[in-house]
Amino acid sequence: MKITIGSLVGRLLLVTAAVLLAGGTAMAGKRVALVIGNAAYENTASLKNPVNDANLMATSLEDAGFEVNKILDADFRTLKKAMLSFGRDLRNNPEAGLFYYAGHGVQVRGENYLIPVNAKISDEDEVDLEAININSFLRVMNSSSSSINIVVLDACRNNPFARSFRSVSRGLAPVDAPKGTYIAYATAPGDVAADGRGRNSPYSTALAKAIKTRGLTIEQVFKQARRAVLEATSSRQVPWETSSITGNFYFHNQRITINPTPQPVVNNPVIQHTSPVRNEAESIYKQIKDSQNIEVLEIFAEQFPDSIYTKFVRVRIKSLKEARLVVEPPPRNDPPPKDLGSPLSGKELFTKARAEESKKNYVESARLYRMSADKGYEYAMYNLAVFYSKGRGVKQDYDESSRLYKIAVSKGHLSATYNLAIAYTKGQGVPKDYKEAARLYRIAVSKKHVSATRNLGLLYKNGQGVAKDYKEAARLFEKAALQNSVGAMYDLGSLYYSGNGVADDKKLSAEWIFRSLNQGYEFALNDMLENSKNWELQFRIEFQRKMKKEGYYDGALDGEFGPATMSAIKKVAKG
Repeated sequence: MKITIGSLVGRLLLVTAAVLLAGGTAMAGKRVALVIGNAAYENTASLKNPVNDANLMATSLEDAGFEVNKILDADFRTLKKAMLSFGRDLRNNPEAGLFYYAGHGVQVRGENYLIPVNAKISDEDEVDLEAININSFLRVMNSSSSSINIVVLDACRNNPFARSFRSVSRGLAPVDAPKGTYIAYATAPGDVAADGRGRNSPYSTALAKAIKTRGLTIEQVFKQARRAVLEATSSRQVPWETSSITGNFYFHNQRITINPTPQPVVNNPVIQHTSPVRNEAESIYKQIKDSQNIEVLEIFAEQFPDSIYTKFVRVRIKSLKEARLVVEPPPRNDPPPKDLGSPLSGKELFTKARAEESKKNYVESARLYRMSADKGYEYAMYNLAVFYSKGRGVKQDYDESSRLYKIAVSKGHLSATYNLAIAYTKGQGVPKDYKEAARLYRIAVSKKHVSATRNLGLLYKNGQGVAKDYKEAARLFEKAALQNSVGAMYDLGSLYYSGNGVADDKKLSAEWIFRSLNQGYEFALNDMLENSKNWELQFRIEFQRKMKKEGYYDGALDGEFGPATMSAIKKVAKG
């Protein structure tokens, strides 16, 4: 059957629409969201930020085309009624459904519960009666007819009822995502997230900002948020996701356009074609040759198997797939390890493990990582260690995680060196030992690891594992700041403000803190907005001067941080 340009382009566009599930009125259906923010608890500790977080998320989702039902400080009846209504909305064929919860959440015997504001729990056996089982709600979502369901849980704060529970578990338990569902946690299962020093939690701040970034898939949105939270919390909080979605979802519309108009044939005797089909292949190839969409490229290869361009398309498909599977650099030229039961090499097993991980087949991925690690492949050791630290595909085991990190460190793996240092600062799988953490950070710093450089500076600033040395802290902060660590920029600015380790220089302090703020460091924004009265007058004047110089502020240089100055600070933070 002859394939015309129009028919193939039409098919490509259909695939693009099906795969992308892009937003926008022309390409998307109805989107619904239920946003809950519980802060004013009646029978346990109240929280500062969930209401603010819910308001922030509701605004971001509305901007992304969601119809949002926002509930603040919901009691048991209100929460259950809202979730029931939302479950029914999901059965009315929406394009996407999103549930967001900020507030107290607990896990009991591996089950996760959301806590209404009027919950009165005196024993863990009462949780089923006083709280909402999120696992049951997921089963309701599983029966929906929406193309994708998204669950965001910023509910991993400390268990407020820990004293009355027989077995206390930190954070929330990991949950397998039902088909077509994307589940995001503010921090890793079994860990605790911060409520935040500012108006919003680090997680909601980062996520709301990432959602507004156009052209990102849902995976890219949450990765961007994760990077921001890691930076804002000095790697103490690591957001985590699990997914069973197969297509791509965009919060904001990303259109892919393929021009159906045939292009003129190039007058080149080497590649000139006289066949109409070949002319069509050439025209379409010019339009898709730079595409990142593997499925679009594979359709071209299927329709034009004999085209001279198909071999180039197949090369691009192969390179795109390899780029998605392998994120670590290749191994050093070490002697090949002995075969330990598989004809595949450690690198080949590692590649297969990465492929399974990309499909969220964590159990199989962990098995393959183990086989690769047993062959001495340090990149597999590192990834398997991360699995054990997060309980991904294996039972969470910090001891085994640290053991694997140590072996990978002995083979020179940089990220393992950094992660093992963090384990020593937290006492996860190893005794808390700041001195050993400092030693490992030094190794990572010698290999130009930026976050390790900043973290070592923090140890010197605080006198943890090393003698307190503000001068060395300042040197390390400056080194990391010059490599674009926004946290280090702020830390260095703080030292210039106090005159510790460097000259007391309010102008330089303002310069560095401005750079940190301008590059999106959330802590700097919160500090400027909430604690401005605590800054000395000279610093406030210098900061106004810097904002005026950069075109963000046109008011008086009087050190008064009124509405005009605060508005300018927010503009600086937006870049």
